[in-house]
Amino acid sequence: MTIPMRKTALKIFVLVSFLFASIAKTHAQAALLVLIFGDKAASEKFNFSIVGGLNSSNISNQLDNHSLLGINFGLGINMKLSEKWYFKPEFKPLNSMGFKGNSSLKTGTTVDGLFANVPTSRSLNYLDIPVMMHYQATEKLMLGFGPQVNFLTKAQEKFEGKNDATYEQNIKDKLNKTDYGFAAAVTYQLNTQRNGKGINLQLRYYQGLQDVYKNVGSNKNSAFSFNLEFPFISDAVAEKRVKR
Repeated sequence: MTIPMRKTALKIFVLVSFLFASIAKTHAQAALLVLIFGDKAASEKFNFSIVGGLNSSNISNQLDNHSLLGINFGLGINMKLSEKWYFKPEFKPLNSMGFKGNSSLKTGTTVDGLFANVPTSRSLNYLDIPVMMHYQATEKLMLGFGPQVNFLTKAQEKFEGKNDATYEQNIKDKLNKTDYGFAAAVTYQLNTQRNGKGINLQLRYYQGLQDVYKNVGSNKNSAFSFNLEFPFISDAVAEKRVKR
């Protein structure tokens, strides 16, 4: 195995570990929401879910650009409108996007010589609010679509120079503070849900319509995401519903 392959495998391991640690923490928070809101938060037509996964993102029209791995994580709301249609908005305070490429550091100082045409990653974190409608196409398969708005919370540029030297800088002021576009998703219900419980596998695509950078021509976010969705309901509420 080559060194670059080892680095990629390590990054994926770290991302997956962080994702599952976040899921464990937020599962308890979702339980608290159920206790606060009572039966209404876990009825047949309404419940919370935990949503998280891995992103493969990019920004269009960048020099020598390649996709960047990241994670997304947040809380979803599931509202059943009819036998086939569901309204499923989400609140995701963590959604990593960006891209990798080669570029040169331009600070106007002597340090620039160490970072000329070197591997560079631009990591952007957004707070996302997808507002999607989902259609129950089959017993196990759902199709979703809808608008999404993203609010930029962090933007870092990292240069990997000679002799393992690195240089990081904040580039948030160079980017537009909001991003918006459309998302489409295919969801497979892996486990049959009993009173809202189950595990869903989801493949999602997001296409931004707003330029990421200020006054730099056309440059749009895009991302493929592989997500896990955990519809949440407490055992106590589930038992009450079974008895009814």
